[in-house]
Amino acid sequence: MLAVGVLSSVNVASLTQSEIRDIILGMEISAPSQQRQQIAEIEKQTKEQSQLTATTTRTVNKHGDEIITTTLSNYETQAFSSKTEWRVRAISATNLHLRTNHIYVASDDIKEAGYTYILPKNVLKKFIVISDLRAQISGYIYGSSPADNPQVKEIRCVVMPPQWGTHQSVNLPHTLPNHEYLKDLEPLGWMHTQPNELPQLSPHDITTHARIMSDNPAWDGEKTIVITCSF
Repeated sequence: MLAVGVLSSVNVASLTQSEIRDIILGMEISAPSQQRQQIAEIEKQTKEQSQLTATTTRTVNKHGDEIITTTLSNYETQAFSSKTEWRVRAISATNLHLRTNHIYVASDDIKEAGYTYILPKNVLKKFIVISDLRAQISGYIYGSSPADNPQVKEIRCVVMPPQWGTHQSVNLPHTLPNHEYLKDLEPLGWMHTQPNELPQLSPHDITTHARIMSDNPAWDGEKTIVITCSF
């Protein structure tokens, strides 16, 4: 190998394993080139990655406790990043009460012979204040009719069951709430928030309403409605 290196003006110590094998098989070698240097760097990186390197990191949490962490692989040192910043959303949600100063009700395609629903502003305001700008929340609405006008439905309360939602939909349990406070009230449907105003009900709203009506005979198709609140 030394004789071959002298004849070809090549440093034998810088030869890679693949080049040494090629020389033994009779292949001619040339002076160092850019391609050979790149091959050598790749082999060097592969060898370094096969060796575990311990990295010790010291951090301090909000309570002042010192945390010392030792990692051996690269993926353990990567920082988690979320697509949505919860701090910004939490601060923005504290200003939702300002949006209740101007409330607009869509009154298109209203039937004169249908039921009239009255939603108190204090109930609507409370529902908006506890909402989120991205994740949808929902609740079942209950109410009753005045003694002199059965065509008017006054919404008395909003019951919020355990639920989970995204910016596109909200998922409710199959079982309706049952409480003594609701025994004198009739179910009038459900309402939920959404980040954007839509010209019509979304397919998820229609299927959810149909599922609830199918699972619960107490829901009257003529009286139960879906209310969407966009902000």
